[in-house]
Amino acid sequence: PTLDEMQQRVNKAIRTALKMAADIPQWRHLALTQRQQQRKLQEESAKAEGRDVDKMTPEELEELKLPAGSAIKPLHRIIADHKDVAKVASQLGSLIGGGRSAEERGTFKEFYRFQGLWIEEINVRVKEYMDTQPTLSDMAAVFKDLFETEAEIINLPQSYQVGPVLYCTERLKTALAEECRAWRLAYGKALNDRCGRAMGEVLEWFENLKKLLARPVQDLDDVRAHMAALSE
Repeated sequence: PTLDEMQQRVNKAIRTALKMAADIPQWRHLALTQRQQQRKLQEESAKAEGRDVDKMTPEELEELKLPAGSAIKPLHRIIADHKDVAKVASQLGSLIGGGRSAEERGTFKEFYRFQGLWIEEINVRVKEYMDTQPTLSDMAAVFKDLFETEAEIINLPQSYQVGPVLYCTERLKTALAEECRAWRLAYGKALNDRCGRAMGEVLEWFENLKKLLARPVQDLDDVRAHMAALSE
């Protein structure tokens, strides 16, 4: 699941937990206290209208409108509206899904230096490099750099914690190490092909020279041909 889906599950669990008291009967003392508060509010409302509370019947008091939020609440609503519970629920409501972008970027910043492994096309980059006709020492430096990069990747931490989320990097590190090996393999294949072509040219040159030197010497032209071949 994505982090947003996980946050939705957490939110659902919060709502379920807050509704657990829905079927629990309210304490009679609490209900009585709320009714007394309502009656007090109704009396204050009657006085504000200029009416004599002592002469009003209970039915008339009941008909008075109560201020918003003064209705008798069931137990689960009282729990949900409690300031400490509401504070925790609010914190849990954005625990996974929000406020981590900047922290995540800072945490994984050290991985950005390896982005060349997955941004560049291996075959294209290797061909461009081989077209510059690098020396063997240059190629050795490339292989050394790739080996060192792989060692750095392997030595990275196995996990990073960002808030409540623990990011395990084992598969990421394995993938990056595989990319390093793929780059080495591509460079090695290109170097092998270049050396193979060079060796083929050398062998072909030796074969041609061997044919020239194998010709019998019968006149001065043959001598000159042999001397030219040896000079070459």
